Amino acid sequence: MNTRKKKIGMILDAGKGFPPDIRVEKESRALIDAGFAVSLLAKRVRSNTPLRERLDYGLEVFRADIARQNILMRQVESVTLHNKAWSKAVEGFIETCKPDVLHVHDLPGVPDVLRISRRRQIPVVADLHENMPAAFVAYRSDQSSLRKIRSMLVHNYYVWRWREKRILRQCARIIVVVSEAAERLLHDYKLSSDNIVIVSNTEDESTFKVLELDQAILESCRDHWIASYIGGIGRHRGMDTAIDAAVLAGEKIPSFKLMIVGITNEIMEQRIRKIAEKANAMKYLILVGWAPADKVSSYVAISKVCLVPHNDFEHTQTTVPHKLFQYMMSKKPVIVSSCKPLKRIVEKAGCGLVYKANDSEDLARCLIELYQGGNEMMQRLGEGGLVAATNTFSWKKDSMRLVEMYNDLLK
Repeated sequence: MNTRKKKIGMILDAGKGFPPDIRVEKESRALIDAGFAVSLLAKRVRSNTPLRERLDYGLEVFRADIARQNILMRQVESVTLHNKAWSKAVEGFIETCKPDVLHVHDLPGVPDVLRISRRRQIPVVADLHENMPAAFVAYRSDQSSLRKIRSMLVHNYYVWRWREKRILRQCARIIVVVSEAAERLLHDYKLSSDNIVIVSNTEDESTFKVLELDQAILESCRDHWIASYIGGIGRHRGMDTAIDAAVLAGEKIPSFKLMIVGITNEIMEQRIRKIAEKANAMKYLILVGWAPADKVSSYVAISKVCLVPHNDFEHTQTTVPHKLFQYMMSKKPVIVSSCKPLKRIVEKAGCGLVYKANDSEDLARCLIELYQGGNEMMQRLGEGGLVAATNTFSWKKDSMRLVEMYNDLLK
């Protein structure tokens, strides 16, 4: 009797390598726990990282040294969707692992894999972390005019939509993070619903931990009423809306502070300061640089409320951040914009308040309402979030859909 485990070859063509990638880790853990063998190919971005290793939960990681191209070659690769060195690494990975299926993270990495897999008759699963054509539009929304024009040429929205349609029709299965993303593919590209599965960015309660809190961080903000934002900075993230709202909320909430955690460089900080100075909001802000995972829990713990203030873009209407579910697992009330996935989840979970996207006055209204509701309201919303994050919006349900998809595909 043949008892060989079915092998899944994951491919992550990301500049930051692996780890960290919370989605890749959760999916690989779930599939390994379900009896699949999983290997991952990623780029080696730090020279002291081994080229090959097996992690404690069973994931076999292969890393490839891929020389960073100059800006011209990166633009060429963006147009052709082909990287010769990476394709060679994928070929070697397949030769070594002999996977039954290839699971590719994010749209730009799929074309090279499809070209290779077609010759070998290996099915490809596209894991769409986000709506990539719309993401390019969101990313360039706060760039300089010259960079914006260049991005519009290289990452043209309509060209990428045309590519996406052709690429996804060649994939055996497509994974998306929210139902709104599935609806987009069904409506715009007429793809089969049988080939699309929703695996959201929910949090794994079996591995999620509120780490030991940093007393220095807790003490530094003990006297403030803090609304926090933790994550990347960009116009689509809604920092302008949140900062404008901070001025209005600060006039009504004693000791109010908007804490922004995740400022990774000087350019990013200057951008935030420019928005804040224009709004006369600096006195209401606490700006924090990049925080390691063992400190993030402390910043969440000192917050009265956690924000997901996404502005209205097609991109933000078709995705949801991991952070939302982490806040819910931490029993923190949330305030989110009316972008469809955020609004749907928060209203169904009963874990927070929703304001009209891009509307700083409405966001300020929600902050003031939460303050006036006091500890009773915050506790009720926080407990609602925890219940939803461990039931309706839980990783155990999303991971079950992932496993069922592979059982069906590889039966």
